[in-house]
Amino acid sequence: MKTTIGGRDATRIDIVVGADGVTFSPIQGFPDIPLGMGPGQHQRLFIVMVGEKQVLIRINLFTPGNDNGQSKAIDEDNLEHFDRALKALQPMLDSVVWQ
Repeated sequence: MKTTIGGRDATRIDIVVGADGVTFSPIQGFPDIPLGMGPGQHQRLFIVMVGEKQVLIRINLFTPGNDNGQSKAIDEDNLEHFDRALKALQPMLDSVVWQ
């Protein structure tokens, strides 16, 4: 879905992850930063071009990792919880100013 953040064109992608989760990393240029989504997580991604750089804004709700580094989606059974969180975070997105 097309939208704007800080007056710049952006693409919004809403994701609900299946039972197996998904891993995206390593990402070229960021080999040490793991990126993935655990089973049942709901996430909203925004991709914004700022100058010649792509900026990824990722919103999700999950517990911190346990002793095994595994996190658990706190909203996997409650999409309404995620929707309320997105509405609460919208003013933050609306306030973004790019330098």
